[in-house]
Amino acid sequence: MKKLWLRISLTFLILLFFILLAMGFFIADMMKKTYMDMTRQQLLQDAHLVSKVIDISDLTSNNSTLQNSVERFYAKNQPRITIIDTSGRVLADSEDDPSKMDNHSNRPEFKNIVNLHKKMGESVRYSHTLGYNMMYVAIPIQQNNKLIGVVRSAYTLGKIEQAIVKLWVSLGLTMGVTLILSSVIGIKLAKGISRPIEEIIHVARNLSENNYKSRVRLKTTGEIRELSHAINVLAISLQKQMNEIHENQQKLTGVLTNMVSGVMLIHPNRRIALVNPAMEQIIGTKASELTGKLHIEAGKHFGLSQLIERCLEQGVKIHEEVSIYYPKERILDAHFAPLLGVNGDINGVITVLHDITDIRRLEKMRSEFVANVSHELKTPVTSLKGFTVITSLNGKEGYAIASQESLDLIVLDLMLPEMDGMEICKSLRQEKINTPILMLTAKDDELDKILGLELGADDYLTKPFSPREVVARVKAILRRTKVSEESEATVEKVLRIGDLDILPEQYEARFKGGKLELTPKEFELLLYLGQHSGKVLSRDQLLNAVWDYDYAGDTRIVDVHISHLREKIELDTKQPQYIKTIRGFGYKMEGL
Repeated sequence: MKKLWLRISLTFLILLFFILLAMGFFIADMMKKTYMDMTRQQLLQDAHLVSKVIDISDLTSNNSTLQNSVERFYAKNQPRITIIDTSGRVLADSEDDPSKMDNHSNRPEFKNIVNLHKKMGESVRYSHTLGYNMMYVAIPIQQNNKLIGVVRSAYTLGKIEQAIVKLWVSLGLTMGVTLILSSVIGIKLAKGISRPIEEIIHVARNLSENNYKSRVRLKTTGEIRELSHAINVLAISLQKQMNEIHENQQKLTGVLTNMVSGVMLIHPNRRIALVNPAMEQIIGTKASELTGKLHIEAGKHFGLSQLIERCLEQGVKIHEEVSIYYPKERILDAHFAPLLGVNGDINGVITVLHDITDIRRLEKMRSEFVANVSHELKTPVTSLKGFTVITSLNGKEGYAIASQESLDLIVLDLMLPEMDGMEICKSLRQEKINTPILMLTAKDDELDKILGLELGADDYLTKPFSPREVVARVKAILRRTKVSEESEATVEKVLRIGDLDILPEQYEARFKGGKLELTPKEFELLLYLGQHSGKVLSRDQLLNAVWDYDYAGDTRIVDVHISHLREKIELDTKQPQYIKTIRGFGYKMEGL
């Protein structure tokens, strides 16, 4: 490809050449016309002069006087003078013998006067005798307004043509010098213009080849400077974007590499484009062997291939549990999602596989364990007279039973499939279901116990335990939820402490006329405090009186229930008016 400065220079010089050539033709033509006009005027003046000085009578006398007069004045001087009668016969000539000359009736200048009756006749034609062009100018000779002859003056154009040639030589030299100077100046200017443009082109080419560090370094002015600045800004922006893309790609690569779930990207042509290490382990084939192959060829899992085809054809997300048997038996949680383009076209399928084999094995073991425990619990609990035991092996089913059935007690395992015990307890209390809850768990952390009690559990039993202990806890909770006939006889119908009304017979409490939503344990604790209003009660006293058994020294259950009661009857829980804390000993109920 030619250099830009060379193309600019050549274009400029060719254009300049044609302009100079046109100017040369114009000047030459103008000079020629000027010379011709000057010659014409000179010939016309000489013709008029001759017509005035000759004797008209000589035209008809056939004597030599006329010839002598013409020779005397113009034989050695230009122009050539010729006198012709109306028939075309030459009467006198300054350079030749008239008797030897041809008849001039056919000359153009003569015809213009005699035939066309013009005041002047003119003609330029080549003279074979002289070997160059001649200009002829003729005027009429009249006597009494009658044409009696013609005076013709002629001048050679050889000198004019020589002058035109000299003019062309001068113009040629001038054009040559102008072209040379213009070439030097034009090339310098073209290089000055093209150098930054070529630099910009070079930078743009580098950017297209991913060399984003390239910049325009030349100092320029005007629009070229703005263009250079725009290219540099573009390069900086591209470099920044590509760095971000590279960083994101590294992050994505790191995430894909370290994911425990298998990820596979499949193009619309059904060929595998991307596989992460986890997918290699699941399928049992290296990524280098999978990439580029059809998904149905790469693996030995017809079920997965069917789901991939369905996702490609329908363009919908698919979530299913799939079992594979190569390279070993696995249970997979499979997710398939279409990769959509800008226009909504399907550009592929993203497949994500989670190996849930161990989870399903643990769930099976837990289900078997819960079934065994449920059987062991059911046998002694059903021995309780007048009670029916309903069991459930998963959280959702158990929650549905607890929220729909009228139960006296709920024994709730914390670690249940589908919905854990904490969530069930919280949801039941949010729905104002105050059935007593005994929570079972393998976790013996104090925070877990407190969390369970704060969510609304009435008691907490840590595994391992014997079925008999469970039965004892159940009996204690059921016993506390009922008011014995003996206590009913001794307790007043309404126990009023300030704005707080406790109704033992109705098993409810009201604060400022509004009914309080209390769990059985919260009501029993509030009743006991109200019955001993004004007395300081230790945590152990409250634990033994309300929970009816030794709680292994864990008195935090009392603090949790006291906190719940304060939230329901105190205007400011930080400065309680009804249930006050006696630091270092316990609690005391006081009226306002």
